[in-house]
Amino acid sequence: MHYARLMTTVGCSLALLLGLFVLLAHSPAQARNAITMERQVKTSVVSSGTILYSRQPTTTQPYGTIWFATMDGLSVTQVTTGTWPRVSPDGRYVVFLRDDFRTSPLYPVRGDVYVLDLQTGLEMRIFQNNDYVENFGWTPDSAQIFMDYMCGIYRVNRDSTNPQTLFTANCFDDAPAVNPLSGTFAFHNEYLGIGLANMNGSDRHFITNTTVGSFWPAWSSDGQWLSYGVFPGPLGVGSGFTMTAYYKIQPDGMNRTRLISTTLSGDEVRPAGPWTSDGQWIIAPGTISGTHGVYAIATDGSGRLARLDVPADTQPYVDFVGAVSGTFKLMYYVYLPLIGK
Repeated sequence: MHYARLMTTVGCSLALLLGLFVLLAHSPAQARNAITMERQVKTSVVSSGTILYSRQPTTTQPYGTIWFATMDGLSVTQVTTGTWPRVSPDGRYVVFLRDDFRTSPLYPVRGDVYVLDLQTGLEMRIFQNNDYVENFGWTPDSAQIFMDYMCGIYRVNRDSTNPQTLFTANCFDDAPAVNPLSGTFAFHNEYLGIGLANMNGSDRHFITNTTVGSFWPAWSSDGQWLSYGVFPGPLGVGSGFTMTAYYKIQPDGMNRTRLISTTLSGDEVRPAGPWTSDGQWIIAPGTISGTHGVYAIATDGSGRLARLDVPADTQPYVDFVGAVSGTFKLMYYVYLPLIGK
Protein backbone atom coordinates (compact mmCIF):
# COMPACT_ATOMS: atom_id res chain seq x y z
CA MET A 1 0.00 0.00 0.00
CA HIS A 2 1.22 3.47 -0.80
CA TYR A 3 0.00 6.67 0.67
CA ALA A 4 -0.14 10.14 -0.80
CA ARG A 5 -0.24 13.57 0.55
CA LEU A 6 -2.64 15.47 -1.63
CA MET A 7 -1.96 19.17 -1.58
CA THR A 8 -4.62 21.33 -3.13
CA THR A 9 -4.33 25.02 -3.48
CA VAL A 10 -7.64 26.69 -3.92
CA GLY A 11 -8.83 30.20 -4.41
CA CYS A 12 -12.09 31.42 -3.07
CA SER A 13 -13.87 28.85 -5.24
CA LEU A 14 -11.84 26.06 -3.55
CA ALA A 15 -11.52 24.39 -6.93
CA LEU A 16 -7.94 24.22 -8.24
CA LEU A 17 -5.96 20.98 -7.81
CA LEU A 18 -2.21 21.58 -7.91
CA GLY A 19 -0.45 18.29 -7.32
CA LEU A 20 -0.21 14.79 -5.94
CA PHE A 21 2.89 13.46 -4.18
CA VAL A 22 3.40 9.72 -3.56
CA LEU A 23 5.20 8.90 -0.33
CA LEU A 24 7.32 5.89 0.53
CA ALA A 25 5.75 2.59 1.60
CA HIS A 26 4.83 2.36 5.27
CA SER A 27 4.82 -0.45 7.79
CA PRO A 28 1.33 -1.48 9.02
CA ALA A 29 1.72 0.76 12.07
CA GLN A 30 2.74 3.66 9.88
CA ALA A 31 -0.19 2.91 7.62
CA ARG A 32 -2.62 3.23 10.50
CA ASN A 33 -1.08 6.60 11.31
CA ALA A 34 -1.45 7.68 7.70
CA ILE A 35 -5.13 6.67 7.66
CA THR A 36 -5.65 8.72 10.80
CA MET A 37 -4.11 11.66 8.99
CA GLU A 38 -6.82 11.36 6.34
CA ARG A 39 -9.22 12.99 8.79
CA GLN A 40 -6.95 15.99 9.33
CA VAL A 41 -7.31 18.98 7.02
CA LYS A 42 -5.16 22.05 7.57
CA THR A 43 -5.78 25.40 5.94
CA SER A 44 -3.78 28.58 5.85
CA VAL A 45 -4.07 31.87 3.99
CA VAL A 46 -1.25 32.25 1.49
CA SER A 47 -2.25 35.41 -0.39
CA SER A 48 -3.29 38.08 -1.38
CA GLY A 49 -4.92 41.20 -0.02
CA THR A 50 -4.80 43.79 2.73
CA ILE A 51 -7.27 44.81 5.40
CA LEU A 52 -7.63 48.01 7.42
CA TYR A 53 -8.89 47.44 10.95
CA SER A 54 -8.92 48.76 14.49
CA ARG A 55 -8.37 47.22 17.90
CA GLN A 56 -10.83 48.30 20.54
CA PRO A 57 -10.03 51.04 23.04
CA THR A 58 -9.10 49.96 26.53
CA THR A 59 -8.46 51.80 29.79
CA THR A 60 -4.72 51.66 29.04
CA GLN A 61 -5.11 52.52 25.33
CA PRO A 62 -8.15 54.82 25.39
CA TYR A 63 -7.86 55.89 21.74
CA GLY A 64 -7.71 52.40 20.26
CA THR A 65 -5.24 51.52 17.51
CA ILE A 66 -5.54 51.31 13.70
CA TRP A 67 -3.64 48.80 11.56
CA PHE A 68 -2.98 47.57 8.04
CA ALA A 69 -2.31 43.85 7.67
CA THR A 70 -1.96 41.41 4.83
CA MET A 71 -4.50 38.59 5.04
CA ASP A 72 -1.75 36.02 5.48
CA GLY A 73 -0.56 37.87 8.58
CA LEU A 74 2.99 38.26 7.27
CA SER A 75 2.89 42.07 7.34
CA VAL A 76 1.18 43.99 10.15
CA THR A 77 1.70 47.74 10.54
CA GLN A 78 0.18 50.16 13.02
CA VAL A 79 -1.10 53.23 11.19
CA THR A 80 -2.16 55.52 14.03
CA THR A 81 -4.27 55.62 17.17
CA GLY A 82 -8.04 55.71 16.78
CA THR A 83 -11.00 53.53 15.90
CA TRP A 84 -13.34 52.48 13.10
CA PRO A 85 -11.29 53.54 10.05
CA ARG A 86 -12.25 53.80 6.37
CA VAL A 87 -9.71 54.15 3.57
CA SER A 88 -10.37 56.33 0.53
CA PRO A 89 -10.89 54.63 -2.87
CA ASP A 90 -7.52 55.92 -4.10
CA GLY A 91 -5.82 54.36 -1.06
CA ARG A 92 -4.21 57.59 0.12
CA TYR A 93 -6.41 58.75 3.01
CA VAL A 94 -7.90 57.18 6.12
CA VAL A 95 -10.84 58.73 7.96
CA PHE A 96 -11.33 57.56 11.55
CA LEU A 97 -12.56 58.43 15.03
CA ARG A 98 -10.41 59.45 17.97
CA ASP A 99 -11.70 60.53 21.35
CA ASP A 100 -9.25 63.28 22.26
CA PHE A 101 -11.19 64.29 25.33
CA ARG A 102 -11.50 60.76 26.73
CA THR A 103 -15.11 61.41 27.67
CA SER A 104 -15.98 57.78 26.91
CA PRO A 105 -12.73 55.85 26.39
CA LEU A 106 -14.54 52.61 25.53
CA TYR A 107 -17.19 54.19 23.31
CA PRO A 108 -15.79 55.02 19.84
CA VAL A 109 -18.78 56.95 18.49
CA ARG A 110 -18.01 59.90 20.79
CA GLY A 111 -14.68 60.51 19.05
CA ASP A 112 -13.72 63.43 16.83
CA VAL A 113 -13.29 62.79 13.11
CA TYR A 114 -9.76 62.80 11.67
CA VAL A 115 -8.24 62.28 8.24
CA LEU A 116 -4.74 60.83 7.86
CA ASP A 117 -2.75 61.34 4.67
CA LEU A 118 -0.80 58.11 4.27
CA GLN A 119 1.67 59.71 1.86
CA THR A 120 2.69 62.63 4.06
CA GLY A 121 1.81 61.19 7.48
CA LEU A 122 -0.13 64.36 8.34
CA GLU A 123 -3.35 64.14 10.33
CA MET A 124 -6.14 66.69 10.36
CA ARG A 125 -9.14 66.88 12.65
CA ILE A 126 -11.99 67.71 10.31
CA PHE A 127 -14.86 67.58 12.80
CA GLN A 128 -15.23 68.08 16.53
CA ASN A 129 -17.86 65.67 17.77
CA ASN A 130 -20.18 66.96 20.48
CA ASP A 131 -22.68 64.13 20.18
CA TYR A 132 -22.45 60.86 18.19
CA VAL A 133 -20.73 59.93 14.92
CA GLU A 134 -21.00 56.27 13.89
CA ASN A 135 -19.14 56.09 10.61
CA PHE A 136 -18.30 57.35 7.13
CA GLY A 137 -18.25 56.70 3.44
CA TRP A 138 -15.99 58.12 0.72
CA THR A 139 -17.09 59.45 -2.65
CA PRO A 140 -15.56 57.47 -5.56
CA ASP A 141 -13.14 60.31 -6.34
CA SER A 142 -11.82 60.33 -2.73
CA ALA A 143 -12.61 64.05 -2.46
CA GLN A 144 -15.52 64.00 -0.02
CA ILE A 145 -16.64 62.13 3.05
CA PHE A 146 -20.21 61.17 3.94
CA MET A 147 -20.83 60.98 7.69
CA ASP A 148 -23.63 60.87 10.20
CA TYR A 149 -23.90 63.26 13.15
CA MET A 150 -26.70 63.63 15.66
CA CYS A 151 -29.92 63.41 13.62
CA GLY A 152 -28.63 63.77 10.07
CA ILE A 153 -26.38 62.65 7.23
CA TYR A 154 -23.81 65.11 5.88
CA ARG A 155 -21.06 65.36 3.30
CA VAL A 156 -17.86 67.37 3.62
CA ASN A 157 -14.60 67.80 1.76
CA ARG A 158 -11.79 65.75 3.26
CA ASP A 159 -10.08 68.99 4.38
CA SER A 160 -13.24 69.95 6.34
CA THR A 161 -14.43 72.60 3.86
CA ASN A 162 -17.83 72.86 2.19
CA PRO A 163 -20.00 70.92 4.67
CA GLN A 164 -23.46 70.08 3.34
CA THR A 165 -26.57 68.72 5.03
CA LEU A 166 -28.11 65.88 3.03
CA PHE A 167 -31.06 65.26 5.33
CA THR A 168 -32.08 65.47 8.98
CA ALA A 169 -34.99 63.05 8.98
CA ASN A 170 -34.35 60.65 11.87
CA CYS A 171 -31.84 60.56 14.70
CA PHE A 172 -31.05 56.89 14.04
CA ASP A 173 -29.92 57.36 10.41
CA ASP A 174 -26.23 56.40 10.64
CA ALA A 175 -23.16 54.88 8.95
CA PRO A 176 -23.49 56.06 5.32
CA ALA A 177 -21.89 53.81 2.69
CA VAL A 178 -21.45 55.21 -0.81
CA ASN A 179 -22.17 52.99 -3.81
CA PRO A 180 -18.97 52.91 -5.91
CA LEU A 181 -20.89 53.14 -9.20
CA SER A 182 -24.55 54.11 -9.01
CA GLY A 183 -24.65 57.58 -7.43
CA THR A 184 -26.52 56.44 -4.32
CA PHE A 185 -25.59 55.75 -0.74
CA ALA A 186 -26.88 53.37 1.90
CA PHE A 187 -27.20 53.89 5.65
CA HIS A 188 -28.63 52.05 8.60
CA ASN A 189 -31.43 52.90 10.98
CA GLU A 190 -31.66 50.37 13.78
CA TYR A 191 -35.44 50.81 14.03
CA LEU A 192 -36.28 50.98 10.31
CA GLY A 193 -33.73 48.85 8.43
CA ILE A 194 -31.21 49.65 5.69
CA GLY A 195 -31.90 52.91 3.88
CA LEU A 196 -30.98 54.30 0.47
CA ALA A 197 -30.79 57.84 -0.88
CA ASN A 198 -29.37 59.74 -3.83
CA MET A 199 -26.03 61.48 -3.41
CA ASN A 200 -27.78 64.82 -2.84
CA GLY A 201 -29.96 63.30 -0.09
CA SER A 202 -33.14 63.02 -2.15
CA ASP A 203 -35.36 59.92 -2.35
CA ARG A 204 -34.58 58.67 1.17
CA HIS A 205 -36.29 55.30 1.57
CA PHE A 206 -35.76 51.87 3.12
CA ILE A 207 -35.03 48.56 1.44
CA THR A 208 -37.86 46.05 1.55
CA ASN A 209 -36.98 42.91 3.52
CA THR A 210 -34.46 44.60 5.80
CA THR A 211 -35.50 44.54 9.42
CA VAL A 212 -35.31 46.27 12.75
CA GLY A 213 -31.80 45.72 14.11
CA SER A 214 -30.03 45.95 10.73
CA PHE A 215 -26.60 47.62 10.78
CA TRP A 216 -23.49 48.42 8.75
CA PRO A 217 -24.39 48.29 5.05
CA ALA A 218 -21.43 47.61 2.77
CA TRP A 219 -21.41 47.58 -1.05
CA SER A 220 -19.90 44.97 -3.31
CA SER A 221 -17.35 46.42 -5.73
CA ASP A 222 -19.79 46.14 -8.64
CA GLY A 223 -22.44 48.07 -6.69
CA GLN A 224 -25.03 45.31 -7.12
CA TRP A 225 -25.20 43.95 -3.58
CA LEU A 226 -25.24 45.18 0.01
CA SER A 227 -24.10 43.18 3.00
CA TYR A 228 -25.30 44.10 6.47
CA GLY A 229 -25.31 42.75 9.99
CA VAL A 230 -28.25 41.97 12.27
CA PHE A 231 -28.54 42.40 16.02
CA PRO A 232 -31.79 40.98 17.43
CA GLY A 233 -31.93 43.29 20.43
CA PRO A 234 -32.70 44.66 22.84
CA LEU A 235 -31.76 47.85 21.01
CA GLY A 236 -30.17 50.79 22.77
CA VAL A 237 -26.78 52.37 23.45
CA GLY A 238 -24.14 50.26 21.78
CA SER A 239 -26.51 48.41 19.44
CA GLY A 240 -24.66 47.19 16.38
CA PHE A 241 -21.25 47.03 18.07
CA THR A 242 -21.80 43.27 18.09
CA MET A 243 -24.21 41.24 15.95
CA THR A 244 -25.41 37.69 15.46
CA ALA A 245 -25.67 37.41 11.66
CA TYR A 246 -24.67 38.83 8.29
CA TYR A 247 -26.92 38.98 5.23
CA LYS A 248 -26.67 40.22 1.67
CA ILE A 249 -29.44 41.83 -0.35
CA GLN A 250 -29.90 43.72 -3.60
CA PRO A 251 -30.88 47.39 -3.46
CA ASP A 252 -34.40 46.61 -4.67
CA GLY A 253 -34.93 44.22 -1.74
CA MET A 254 -34.60 41.05 -3.81
CA ASN A 255 -32.55 37.94 -3.09
CA ARG A 256 -31.98 38.45 0.62
CA THR A 257 -29.53 35.73 1.64
CA ARG A 258 -28.18 34.81 5.05
CA LEU A 259 -24.39 34.52 4.99
CA ILE A 260 -23.69 33.53 8.59
CA SER A 261 -25.61 33.19 11.83
CA THR A 262 -24.01 32.54 15.20
CA THR A 263 -25.48 29.73 17.26
CA LEU A 264 -23.24 29.29 20.32
CA SER A 265 -23.48 31.34 23.49
CA GLY A 266 -20.78 34.03 23.46
CA ASP A 267 -20.31 33.93 19.69
CA GLU A 268 -20.73 37.18 17.76
CA VAL A 269 -19.76 39.05 14.62
CA ARG A 270 -18.64 42.67 14.52
CA PRO A 271 -18.56 45.53 11.99
CA ALA A 272 -18.21 46.27 9.20
CA GLY A 273 -18.14 43.51 6.56
CA PRO A 274 -16.37 45.08 3.55
CA TRP A 275 -16.26 42.93 0.39
CA THR A 276 -13.22 41.46 -1.29
CA SER A 277 -12.62 42.78 -4.80
CA ASP A 278 -13.88 39.59 -6.45
CA GLY A 279 -17.17 39.71 -4.53
CA GLN A 280 -16.68 36.22 -3.08
CA TRP A 281 -16.22 37.15 0.59
CA ILE A 282 -16.90 39.79 3.20
CA ILE A 283 -14.39 40.35 6.00
CA ALA A 284 -15.43 40.87 9.61
CA PRO A 285 -14.03 40.29 13.09
CA GLY A 286 -15.89 38.14 15.55
CA THR A 287 -15.93 35.16 17.86
CA ILE A 288 -16.90 31.89 16.17
CA SER A 289 -17.04 28.63 18.14
CA GLY A 290 -15.34 30.48 20.97
CA THR A 291 -12.37 31.64 18.87
CA HIS A 292 -11.87 35.35 18.33
CA GLY A 293 -10.39 36.38 15.02
CA VAL A 294 -10.89 38.08 11.68
CA TYR A 295 -13.02 35.95 9.37
CA ALA A 296 -13.76 35.75 5.66
CA ILE A 297 -17.45 34.93 5.18
CA ALA A 298 -18.54 33.50 1.83
CA THR A 299 -21.12 35.60 -0.02
CA ASP A 300 -22.72 32.67 -1.88
CA GLY A 301 -24.85 31.71 1.13
CA SER A 302 -23.00 28.44 1.71
CA GLY A 303 -21.98 29.40 5.24
CA ARG A 304 -18.29 28.84 4.51
CA LEU A 305 -15.82 30.60 6.80
CA ALA A 306 -12.07 31.09 6.73
CA ARG A 307 -10.20 32.52 9.67
CA LEU A 308 -7.50 34.90 8.48
CA ASP A 309 -3.98 34.77 9.87
CA VAL A 310 -4.21 38.33 11.17
CA PRO A 311 -3.01 38.42 14.80
CA ALA A 312 -6.32 38.75 16.59
CA ASP A 313 -6.40 36.32 19.49
CA THR A 314 -4.85 38.56 22.13
CA GLN A 315 -6.59 41.55 23.64
CA PRO A 316 -7.33 44.24 22.76
CA TYR A 317 -9.46 42.45 20.20
CA VAL A 318 -10.07 43.57 16.64
CA ASP A 319 -13.42 45.39 16.82
CA PHE A 320 -13.81 46.75 13.28
CA VAL A 321 -12.68 45.95 9.73
CA GLY A 322 -13.20 49.05 7.62
CA ALA A 323 -11.67 48.20 4.25
CA VAL A 324 -10.23 45.36 2.22
CA SER A 325 -8.22 45.42 -0.99
CA GLY A 326 -7.72 42.38 -3.16
CA THR A 327 -8.79 38.89 -2.15
CA PHE A 328 -7.08 35.81 -0.79
CA LYS A 329 -6.29 32.18 -1.45
CA LEU A 330 -6.30 29.23 0.91
CA MET A 331 -3.78 26.40 1.04
CA TYR A 332 -5.47 23.10 1.92
CA TYR A 333 -3.37 20.13 3.04
CA VAL A 334 -5.34 16.87 2.86
CA TYR A 335 -3.93 13.43 3.61
CA LEU A 336 -5.52 10.55 1.65
CA PRO A 337 -4.60 6.86 1.14
CA LEU A 338 -3.82 5.51 -2.31
CA ILE A 339 -4.09 1.76 -2.84
CA GLY A 340 -1.40 0.36 -5.13
CA LYS A 341 -2.02 -2.68 -7.25
